[in-house]
Amino acid sequence: EAAAEAILAEALQVQGEEPQERLVHDRLLERAVYAEGAAYNQTAYSALVEGRTVCAGYARAFQYLLTQLGLPCYYCTGTAVNSRNGESVTESHAWNIVMLDGEYYNVDPTWNDTVLEELGVIYYGYYNQADDEFLKDHARSESGGQLPPCQGERCTFQAVYGVPAQLGIMDALGMDEGDVLYSLEDYNQR
Repeated sequence: EAAAEAILAEALQVQGEEPQERLVHDRLLERAVYAEGAAYNQTAYSALVEGRTVCAGYARAFQYLLTQLGLPCYYCTGTAVNSRNGESVTESHAWNIVMLDGEYYNVDPTWNDTVLEELGVIYYGYYNQADDEFLKDHARSESGGQLPPCQGERCTFQAVYGVPAQLGIMDALGMDEGDVLYSLEDYNQR
């Protein structure tokens, strides 16, 4: 509770559902690292206190924190297609479904934390996504299929911040739109 309270106190200083959600998301990902052999790794405790967890810990901690703020947040299970050594592997996985401003979104804190972990940067490619994009590499289990469909538009990363989620890391890396090369011609000119 003390670990959660530190994040919640900061979130309560922020106005609006999506800004609160983003603060919780970012603080959780700053605190935790993905670690399969971590103690209690299926619990929120492993993410919030131990700082070492797996998808279940990330998703349960995120759910606990958002629920404490009064934001509806579901724990969703299913599978995800991951790339390992150049091969696609389907694995059991857990993530969240969040309701913001009356719309539902998928959020995968685990993948947002691990995609660019070696750079120490939070990725937003799996933050507030609708099903049409998210379900390209995630699939809900039978129980997950009972949760609301995610078709939200107003609180996607692009809608809120004006850039595609994949470019949301540019600021953290000290880059701006002018640093992006969109073609081989741009690359050769640079």
